[in-house]
Amino acid sequence: NGVLQPAELVRELYLGKRRSAGNGRATLNWKTISDRFWPNNPPDGKAVLVQLMTDAIVPGGSGGLLRSLAREAFTGGNRLDIEVDPVASSSHEDPGWSTKWRVPRESALAVGAGSVFRLKSNHPEFASWLEALSVNGIGLRRNEGFGWVAVNPAWLSLDRFPIKADSNS
Repeated sequence: NGVLQPAELVRELYLGKRRSAGNGRATLNWKTISDRFWPNNPPDGKAVLVQLMTDAIVPGGSGGLLRSLAREAFTGGNRLDIEVDPVASSSHEDPGWSTKWRVPRESALAVGAGSVFRLKSNHPEFASWLEALSVNGIGLRRNEGFGWVAVNPAWLSLDRFPIKADSNS
């Protein structure tokens, strides 16, 4: 259906100018990986890794903005019992800019793009909730590109970020 197979693809190409001098030579290598996004990459043991693909501005329960995604970021509007474990997280002030009016807008605390969180739940609706999360994103100003997420992306694996042993079990 219009998808190129690796045998049909160019393995070497040149970018830019002065190609006759050997500049801009690039070699392409291909390998098959599993599907990148939910729902084709299901949760392993009721745990998934969620990575922020863009900064996220997430309101907290007390009216402020969250520095890192916590349980309260995911429990608004649903009754799922979700455990949230930050694997790698950062935050910063987003200065904001109104393109339409060409003036600064109120700055907001944002959880940084690239941050990774492990989510775990035994709730039967967890899978459908994850599917909605991957489509809708999280937080405020999603219409401006904030809050995009990848659920269980292939470049992250639970093998790289094992679940910590629970001393209570």
